Amino acid sequence: MSFRSSFAAAVLGASVFLSPLAASAAPAGWVAAWAPALQPI
Repeated sequence: MSFRSSFAAAVLGASVFLSPLAASAAPAGWVAAWAPALQPI
């Protein structure tokens, strides 16, 4: 297996592994970013 194909496999595996984490962290980050702005002054 060449270096390029192994690198592509590693990137693909990392993206598949991290996508659920990113999908679950994105709404939390969005809420954390907007919560102070949406609070009444």
